[in-house]
Amino acid sequence: MKTVKQLAIPTADKPGTLSKIVDMLSGGGVNIIALAISESLDRGIIRLVVDKPEVASKILSPEYEIREAEVLQVEMPNRPGSLASVASRLGAANINIEYIYASTGDEGKQTTVIIKVPDIKKAMEVLA
Repeated sequence: MKTVKQLAIPTADKPGTLSKIVDMLSGGGVNIIALAISESLDRGIIRLVVDKPEVASKILSPEYEIREAEVLQVEMPNRPGSLASVASRLGAANINIEYIYASTGDEGKQTTVIIKVPDIKKAMEVLA
């Protein structure tokens, strides 16, 4: 478990937007670790955790607004109950999960979970 920088990119909700962003990152040698997209009316928010956040910000900032946030990156086995354990421990400590998204790797054996909480330090202590 560690803290990482997340990039959030508000965008128009239209075809080709994601393609353009990921092509720009790929062209700059930036690898995406986890990604989530949400939409509200005609706007979208693309949330990314990447291996080179500073490079990604530099690549994208001429065309997009970039919002940075510190989030938790939790590695866990990809099996029933892993996320339940994390969510239960945070809930028992009265820590709200603002949002969460995940990405699997290691041939589906490992899951990377990105968690946004209001108090990262407390969450890290609870999950340690």
